[in-house]
Amino acid sequence: RARKLLERAGALCTRGLRKQPSCARLHPEILFYLARTYEAQGRLPEAMSDYEQVVARASHARPEHLAEARKGMERLGQRLGRIVVPKQGPRGCQEVSIWMLPGRHLVYVRGRSEQVTVRAQERVQVGACR
Repeated sequence: RARKLLERAGALCTRGLRKQPSCARLHPEILFYLARTYEAQGRLPEAMSDYEQVVARASHARPEHLAEARKGMERLGQRLGRIVVPKQGPRGCQEVSIWMLPGRHLVYVRGRSEQVTVRAQERVQVGACR
């Protein structure tokens, strides 16, 4: 139940980051607690993504949460692989990391699905920005 409430709060803040200065300060905290919840539930890729976002918002994160997020990334980085795919966004093409458990996965690149095998601690590039 707590996870669902944190997810809802995070979604509300994501929509209102530009309009609500308080969300800019609160969002890293929501992400931190959501990452810890995901990790406790064994949802490691989601936990890693949220820890990464806490670190990316370092200027708004509490120092103790920032330190714990970095430790979490180090811990989970030993168990996960990273698939890097190009994604077209409002600022052009950007490479996006998708954290995955080791194994075979389907990823979509430019409208096509590709099967990718990733091992723990491995980085696999699928496609590239042109």
